[in-house]
Amino acid sequence: MSSQLIRIVRGVYDNHEAVENTHFGSIAVVNGEGEIVFSNGDLQAAVHLRSTAKPFQLLPFVERNLHRQCGLSDAEVALLMSSHSGEREQVEVIKHILTKLNVKQSELLCGIHAPTSSEARLELALKGEKPSVLHNNCSGKHCAMIATARASGFSTDDYLDVNHPLQKEIVSRILAISRTTDCEIGFGVDGCSAPTFIMPLIAIARLYCALGTDELRYLYHVGVSNPLMIAGKKRLDTILMELGGGSVFAKTGADGVYAMSVKPSVKHPKGLGIVIKVDDGDASNRVRQFVASTLLQRLGVIEQGKLSSLADQSVKNHRGIVVGRMIADF
Repeated sequence: MSSQLIRIVRGVYDNHEAVENTHFGSIAVVNGEGEIVFSNGDLQAAVHLRSTAKPFQLLPFVERNLHRQCGLSDAEVALLMSSHSGEREQVEVIKHILTKLNVKQSELLCGIHAPTSSEARLELALKGEKPSVLHNNCSGKHCAMIATARASGFSTDDYLDVNHPLQKEIVSRILAISRTTDCEIGFGVDGCSAPTFIMPLIAIARLYCALGTDELRYLYHVGVSNPLMIAGKKRLDTILMELGGGSVFAKTGADGVYAMSVKPSVKHPKGLGIVIKVDDGDASNRVRQFVASTLLQRLGVIEQGKLSSLADQSVKNHRGIVVGRMIADF
């Protein structure tokens, strides 16, 4: 069973507070030995990885050394595992990647959606332009999949089929790294039409702990070195990685999933893998922000002062008046 994560209370006129919202979910924190450092709720809950899978979906690409063969920069590799905002700078990087990988825009099967960046949406509207597949937050991942399939002699028109050799290779790597068996993984279709994986919460935490180890350290490095490519301006992933100064890799997933990798340190010599699942999907993203920043403070990963604005408990109205607060119940 999931547990209560936070309550949001709003003040009433008799100087008391009344609960307005309650958000339930689960949290798993493990170290490099697989030991449970902290837990809340159901560690075996079946969770769709959604975009938290992206670093691991990129493994076949980097393990074939295609990033170096094609002359990609670290920033370009970061964008291949991003959920980018469709900002102009990010779209320009995607265009350069397409050229370097010899992939055509028409080959991307991720579909089209408007940029998640409000500034990018306004910029397109002012120019009278429509979004393209390049604005899809998963476009980088699809570039890598097509390039990997082509370099491996696999077909590219069906690269999203769950039975495609590339997708089977991705699954094999995810199972091995998370120390999960075939019977513990399920499959769905993500928003970008790629396969998404359903795994126990604790297995996802093990995946993210592995990002800080020798085997996967390159992906961790390019992510924390290029936080604007992983997400974008004013995005939680980017902000946490900038504040962490290389100590934490953060990656959002749709519908209430959030994962972080904490590299080994004096305080956490075995590193940490952290995953949060908010049951209601957390459409506003404020629950994930509050829970993730509170966890990083409590675990001593990022100094409390740096996270004060993200972990701010206050709920304000449109005039900036504090009318309520968030209370951590985990």
